[in-house]
Amino acid sequence: MQNNKTRLAFMASVLAIPLMANAHGRIDGIAIQKTGKGVEVQIEGKDLDDPIAMFTNSNTVFSLEFSAKLLSKPSKSQVWINGLQTIQTTQLSSSPMRVRMQFRFQAGMKADVTKTELGFLCSSIRKIFHWVELVTR
Repeated sequence: MQNNKTRLAFMASVLAIPLMANAHGRIDGIAIQKTGKGVEVQIEGKDLDDPIAMFTNSNTVFSLEFSAKLLSKPSKSQVWINGLQTIQTTQLSSSPMRVRMQFRFQAGMKADVTKTELGFLCSSIRKIFHWVELVTR
């Protein structure tokens, strides 16, 4: 009797492993929209956790890393809309599932990420620089 319980517990744990592997979120695609002096990129997906966000390359490349599976093929798209030059998506690893999205901006852009019903929204806008001239006599 004890031996049967051990077998059932082992079989249940073996069957649960594939189900847990599919518990990660998934990224279905992206949609790009021009807004005023900036651009919005809608990242569409299901069961997405908050991404890890970072700027690199002198604040011109904004990266988002998700614990998710990329349903489309890895790609690099030329965008060139309001300071957003390229978007690159890659599947970093399969165990654990990691997806990185990189947004290359022109210098002087600021990015913000917010959660939406469809997934996440990455919006960017040009920073406004105020130059002050000092006149000396």
